[in-house]
Formats: sequence, structure tokens, C-alpha cells
Amino acid sequence: MIYLRGTTDFNIEESTVITFGKFDGIHRGHRLLLDTVLQKKIDDLKAVVFTFDIPPRKKVEDDRGDVLTTNEEKMHVFENMGIDYVVECPFTEEIRNMDAVDFIRMMVEKLHVKYMVVGTDFHFGHNRMGDYQLLLEYADKFGYEVQVIEKIQSDGRDISSTYIREYIKEGNIEKANELLGYSFFVQGIVEHGNEIGRTIGFPTVNLVPEADSSFFGRAVFQKIPDDLCRKQMQRRLAFPVKTAFLLYQFKNAKRADVLFLRITSPLRLSYIHTKQCLSVCFYGFFRKFFKSVQ
Repeated sequence: MIYLRGTTDFNIEESTVITFGKFDGIHRGHRLLLDTVLQKKIDDLKAVVFTFDIPPRKKVEDDRGDVLTTNEEKMHVFENMGIDYVVECPFTEEIRNMDAVDFIRMMVEKLHVKYMVVGTDFHFGHNRMGDYQLLLEYADKFGYEVQVIEKIQSDGRDISSTYIREYIKEGNIEKANELLGYSFFVQGIVEHGNEIGRTIGFPTVNLVPEADSSFFGRAVFQKIPDDLCRKQMQRRLAFPVKTAFLLYQFKNAKRADVLFLRITSPLRLSYIHTKQCLSVCFYGFFRKFFKSVQ
């Protein structure tokens, strides 16, 4: 996969099929767009994802821009799916104020776009004046085709990154995972803590996530004895329970929730060393159970 970033002077000589967006979380709705793009590769089109180097709304509104997946994580997923190019365009003042038709022209001239796959909520250009209807209107003039994908819904609401963030902040990991289509995870670097594990008899790990993953401040995971949770947690899960942890800090607020998760690398908490990169998958919170074993 070729990753074009840091410049507005990007160019692809081959004919392409393209989709647009931040793709934060790469949830089920995003997957539908991406799968449709990949299906067009059979027509000798290169698959392109076009995004910005920061979420546009963050730049315009000075939003904190909480993200579900970092850029590095997204690039890894795109490459594994079979995307050929990712264009990460700097959100400069010129781009921000670009007329919607000029944006279409730029896609066709610089990226040789022959097919566009967009959602019904796609907007582009200055003041978000462009939409899928404008793409359809100019398709014949610029020589491309457009496929519009309807939004996927859950409980009567469009699946979106915002929707998923709400569930994660509420601690409803099970529902967030349903909308994502996979288990929510966080990656970060292990650092020294207060060495609580030496005083309580259970190993602990202090995880500092990557800078742009702001759901966590400093997360402290403490292993709890399997005999306290294995049987009750197993009733809630469709796969074997290997271990459980207390998550002491979530979104910079102290919490005491029982959490089932999977340490993906390494497998044994007692062997984790400082400065080691760690990936943690989240399966669910079990607050009621924790109260019963306090």
C-alpha cells in the first residue's frame, strides 16, 4: 500500500476507485464502503481512501477530536484489507475554502478517479456545500461513476463513530463492539506505576495510550483472582474466560469496574516490561459483579 501524506501535490497515474472519510474506528458502516471499493478492483481500478491529516471538524470547531483508532492502526487495517493508496491530505486554508466543484475536479485530475463510493451523509468543499447529489450531477462532465451507500442502522440510529464513542464513554463496551464489528482495543506503552502489585499480591500494569487516543489518561489494570470471576463471567461470554482485571482509570476519571479483556501481546501480565508496546482488547464491563466481590 502506498501512503501519500504531507502534501496537496499528490498524484496517481492509474485509474482509481475512491471513497472518502475519517474512518475513525473503521466500524461496520465504514466496512460496507470499503468492501464496495475493493469489489471494483476487478475492473482494474486501484482502490483509494481519501482522508485528511486531522478531522476537519476538529480544525474548524477546535474540537478535542477523541479518536477510536489512531492513524497507525487505520493504516494497518487498510493495508490488510487490500487498499492500494491512502491519500492523507493536509487540511490547509486552501483546501478548507475550496469550492465543491473544484474539489471534484482535483480528484479527477490528480487521482484519475473513475468510480466514487460515498455515503448519503458525505459532504465536501467550502461550508460542506458538496454532497452525493452534486457528485451525480457532475459525473458525466468529469467522466466518473458514483455509487451511493445507505447508512447502516442499529436501534433506529445510524451507526457512526460518534454513536460508538458515546457507548464507550458510558462503559457499554458490549454495544460498542457490536457496532464496531470487532472488539474495541487500545494500544500504548507500559510505564512504571506506584508498584501497587507488590503490596496486594496481584500483578498490575500501567498503560499510557498513544497521544491521539484520548479515551484513556493513564490506565491501571489489576488482575483479580480467577476463582472470583471465572464462573460468573463465563455465563456472559461465548468464549473461554482466561483472566479478568479491574480498570482503575477511564477517561481520566477514577473508576472501579470489573473488566474482561485480552492482553494480545504478550500473553502473560507478569512478564510485561516497562516501555513495551501493549495492545488490549475490551470485551465488557461487569460493575454489578464487582460489587458482589468487594
